[in-house]
Amino acid sequence: MPNKVRKQIAAGVLMLIAVGTMAGCCHYRSPAGEGGLIGSWKFKDSYQGNQVLTFRSGGNYQVDFDGDGQKDSWGTYHLNWNEITFLQKGGKIGEACEAEGRYNFTLAGGELNFRLISDACTSRVKAFTMLWVRG
Repeated sequence: MPNKVRKQIAAGVLMLIAVGTMAGCCHYRSPAGEGGLIGSWKFKDSYQGNQVLTFRSGGNYQVDFDGDGQKDSWGTYHLNWNEITFLQKGGKIGEACEAEGRYNFTLAGGELNFRLISDACTSRVKAFTMLWVRG
């Protein structure tokens, strides 16, 4: 095999290794990982209400609308980097809330913030776009 071909093959192999390494280091997950979301969150400003949003491992969430400890609404979530998709499965469901809602989120300094991408459920948009803190 000529030297030039060997060098081209070696360069191609090195490129594949480099791309594979970069892809492996930056795989899926959110910046905080699912573990950063797990647990209960409440509105930062209590005048906005007593709503509690709880994330469970395995992609499930629930909402307690009035802080009485009862699950009022629930569903599943899916993370893809800093994007989260909610799909309501049961409970009190408002108009258009059976469709998925997509948001970008940031988790920093103990605060959780959702920024709307698309969601036809006006009640979810109104609640989820508030600032949240650990509950």
